[in-house]
Amino acid sequence: MHTEDGARFPCAIHAMRIGNAAVSQYQGDIYGELMDAFYLSNKYVSPTSYDVWVKIRYRLEWICENWQRPDAGIWEMRNRQEHFVYSKT
Repeated sequence: MHTEDGARFPCAIHAMRIGNAAVSQYQGDIYGELMDAFYLSNKYVSPTSYDVWVKIRYRLEWICENWQRPDAGIWEMRNRQEHFVYSKT
């Protein structure tokens, strides 16, 4: 492969990945961490407003309906999803 100025790269550039596929993956593990952060913020920083709790409850309802789905996990598995214990807890 060559650059715009004609310099040759010593290795194959096509093997490099730019960015990650997390934007298109379902990763169930984040929701437990997010809820823990909301809890700790509400307990030790400042009370969470009613409007925010309504939004959190909406997300919790979605989680309750979808937690059993296989996911990409914290490892961001490409091309497959599995049932990871970490995502379920």
